[in-house]
Amino acid sequence: MTITVDSLGEGIYQVKADGEGRRADRRISAIAGGLMKLGEMEEVDGTLDTVAFPCGHSHDALVGLLLVRAPNVRAIVREQEMAASRGVLAAPSQQN
Repeated sequence: MTITVDSLGEGIYQVKADGEGRRADRRISAIAGGLMKLGEMEEVDGTLDTVAFPCGHSHDALVGLLLVRAPNVRAIVREQEMAASRGVLAAPSQQN
């Protein structure tokens, strides 16, 4: 199964699955949800496969980057939270 995201214009994107695969609808909605979470996008008209940027502009390159991470959004958010909670190690001479 191949997942693609089509730009419909005005910042609206539709997630599609080509080919045979189990649970395609579930994967499509999970990826659309990941795009919404990572890209601060919005759901379009109660659909599970279409998302949009609130600014109404297309951001094709950004969607391409986010598509790689969207299927595993929970792990990415967890990773970011752990990194933020660790803080920064600084030499004593650099501390105030």
